[in-house]
Amino acid sequence: MLENQCYSFAALDVMAVVECRVCRFLFTDPIPSAAWFERYRDLNRSWGGDGSWMTRHWQDEHERERFVDGLAVLRTHAAGGKLVDVGCGPGLFVEMARGAGFDAIGIDTYPQKGVRHFECAAVSDLPEGSFDVLTLWCVVAHDADFLTLLRRCQRALKPGGLILIETPNMTLWRWARSVRIVLERAGLRPVSRDSLGVYGHINHFTGGSLRAALREAGFETPTFHMIRNHRGARNVIDRLKRALFRLSRTRVNVVFPLVAAARKPA
Repeated sequence: MLENQCYSFAALDVMAVVECRVCRFLFTDPIPSAAWFERYRDLNRSWGGDGSWMTRHWQDEHERERFVDGLAVLRTHAAGGKLVDVGCGPGLFVEMARGAGFDAIGIDTYPQKGVRHFECAAVSDLPEGSFDVLTLWCVVAHDADFLTLLRRCQRALKPGGLILIETPNMTLWRWARSVRIVLERAGLRPVSRDSLGVYGHINHFTGGSLRAALREAGFETPTFHMIRNHRGARNVIDRLKRALFRLSRTRVNVVFPLVAAARKPA
């Protein structure tokens, strides 16, 4: 099914999404193979179609503002210390974190040319209890064994250390899906298959499922935060989501992206 689903632009990578009947977790089915991901990674990809998929220029254009907001969240939890950005890509966040006073490095399993303070490594290679802060920017969506990933992150943190996670928020999509299913069962609309343009994402988190995953991995209960959405998605609906998040004191969280901070027990 997935063999022919690598296109020139990420928005065309449409995959089927299913929900576990027991835990209600959303995931891509079938899970793409390692070979599929290698092929996906090597494509000349870009949301804008300019061939700049995940280059430093792309990060600067699309992620800098979100990284600024993420650093502001970090400052409410940590004054500084040793930070590792897992899945750092071209390394913009590492550079910004160092400028903000963190002793920051980045790691990625994919080699990055010309990136300073970088190691080509997996989170399993990190020494136990070595970091005060660990960040995951759109990483948990890509790892089929995300619980093992989170447990390894917990292991790499010092007691009381902080993890900051950013990933797409699928809460509103899941609500809309539930309404659609009711309409389908009532015969009020044709039956359709769940699918998403998911950019190689495997896991599709809501606030509840991310909270459960962090607790299962040994973290304390997370707090949720807002950072800016992509520029092209800042509209009236986006502003309404953010107002609802603030008015509900984070209890109603449909903002995009989903951002959580949690500590390893001291």
